[in-house]
Amino acid sequence: MTGLFLRAVAALFPGVLARVLARVLARVLAGVMVLAPAVSLVSCRDTRPDLELPQTSVLVNRDSVALVSVEYARMHREPSIESLVMVHSRMGDILSVSDRTPDGQWFLLVGQGRKSQGRESQEEADQRKEGWVHRGDVALYMSEAQANNARRQLRRPGEE
Repeated sequence: MTGLFLRAVAALFPGVLARVLARVLARVLAGVMVLAPAVSLVSCRDTRPDLELPQTSVLVNRDSVALVSVEYARMHREPSIESLVMVHSRMGDILSVSDRTPDGQWFLLVGQGRKSQGRESQEEADQRKEGWVHRGDVALYMSEAQANNARRQLRRPGEE
């Protein structure tokens, strides 16, 4: 096979250049022919053990946690400013986003109230909160950890 290759190169490139080029290419071709079976043997072996990955929830590329960023956020029965207010959430409350309007202006938030520096009664803290909140009243985050970090930096009106 190498001889045939050398004759083909010599026919294409006459003279000394043809002989030099043919020898170099013949060595490269011989190396490839020797290494190809070795590489295929090594690459076909499956030496890695099967990895068992823990089950995770479906990853969502949308923000799914809301932090109330105004003093009081009204939680409405329907996604409308004229709708009945069901309950209020305080600044710093972290709630889950369970639905949103197609235009992204209203979010259906669900969560528990929280005991906040003694200003709420225990009954308020235990109350389940659910309702539609306007986009301007909340900041959205991808995780509860991000929302908790942001909550630490919230400033009430008039605070420095």
